[in-house]
Amino acid sequence: MARSDGSLEEEYPHLRTFPHHHHLPDHSIVESPLSGSPRQDIRVVLHLIEHFLTGNE
Repeated sequence: MARSDGSLEEEYPHLRTFPHHHHLPDHSIVESPLSGSPRQDIRVVLHLIEHFLTGNE
C-alpha cells in the first residue's frame, strides 16, 4: 500500500512471498499463490478463473 509520500508500506513482512500476498474471502492474508514467473503463473490464474466461472470456488 502506498503512503502519502509515495513510498510503499511494508505490509505482512512475515510472509515468505513478501511483499506479495493474497486476500481471502474471510479477510485473512496469506502468501501469494503466484511465483512471479508468467509461464508458471498463467496456469494458476487460469485455474482460478475456471473455478470462478464454474462456481467451484
